[in-house]
Amino acid sequence: FGIYQEIIDTLVNYGNYQLTELSQPYSKGRKLYVFNYDWRQDNVKSAQQLDDFIKTIQSKYPKRQNQKVDIVAHSMGGLITRYYIRYGTKDVLNDNVLNSNPEGANNIRKAIFLGTPNLGLVLSVNRLVNGYKFGIRTIPIEVMITMPSVYQMLPHSSTNWIVDLYGNKIDMDIYDYKTWQTYQWAIYDPELREQIIASEDSIQKGNEKLVTLEKYFSKNLERARSFLKSLSTNLENSTHDFIMMGGDCAK
Repeated sequence: FGIYQEIIDTLVNYGNYQLTELSQPYSKGRKLYVFNYDWRQDNVKSAQQLDDFIKTIQSKYPKRQNQKVDIVAHSMGGLITRYYIRYGTKDVLNDNVLNSNPEGANNIRKAIFLGTPNLGLVLSVNRLVNGYKFGIRTIPIEVMITMPSVYQMLPHSSTNWIVDLYGNKIDMDIYDYKTWQTYQWAIYDPELREQIIASEDSIQKGNEKLVTLEKYFSKNLERARSFLKSLSTNLENSTHDFIMMGGDCAK
């Protein structure tokens, strides 16, 4: 799938950038590096890996002090970049008080966000409830619930992401496992639970696996709530500003 290829082609063909690998030695010109990461993992971990990636690029310019990079981030890559700009490599999701860390922002000159789900995605709920159709296959529910990043793209609590037949907002805390339990979604789907139990050698082992998955599910919801908070909280001594541009997404 050439999901990001059009972005790369635009930068190369119209921006005169040279697509370059980290392993290639320094040479003059406008360099374009593609940051590949495991999109299933926790976004904080991806932000830490982004820091390593940027520092490797900076090491290619030893004569330039405070060498900064520009980032073009697509979709979830924008959430990773925003976290990195705010907190660098620090994991703040267990902190009661959030403090900015300029470590990441100091490495970035400009960041451009394309299709970043800043207010989350209803699709993330759907994928945890029904699985994710990707290409010619469907990633099943029991696999989707093992991916931390999916939880971290759930809808923002401030949005009317779910409404009744009259368009009125339904009061639902999507980050509380009891909500999923009430509606029998994801790990609480009776049919799925039966399949998980049947997949083990004994009913006891099947039930133990269910308990483990339930705990994992609950913990990831809590961590996702903290991730959302980390990007939504106003921070003192913020070192960056945003310029917002929008369109109707019509060709």
